[in-house]
Amino acid sequence: MTGVPGGQGTITFPSGSTYVGEFRDGEKHGQGTYTWADGQKSEGEYKNGNKNGDSDEYYDDGRIYKEYIFY
Repeated sequence: MTGVPGGQGTITFPSGSTYVGEFRDGEKHGQGTYTWADGQKSEGEYKNGNKNGDSDEYYDDGRIYKEYIFY
């Protein structure tokens, strides 16, 4: 498919949030970091646009929440 993001990249959403990581067929797929406009951050694995596998949530007060998501 031509014009569909694949590989490593960055997308900035209208809300000011960003995703930096891997894409496949235009979807978040592989390792990536999603950062909300307020600075909260999620690092982990994505599959077909959804979080899938190990994920760490970083809060601005210093807390870290580790999770495993099977989607």
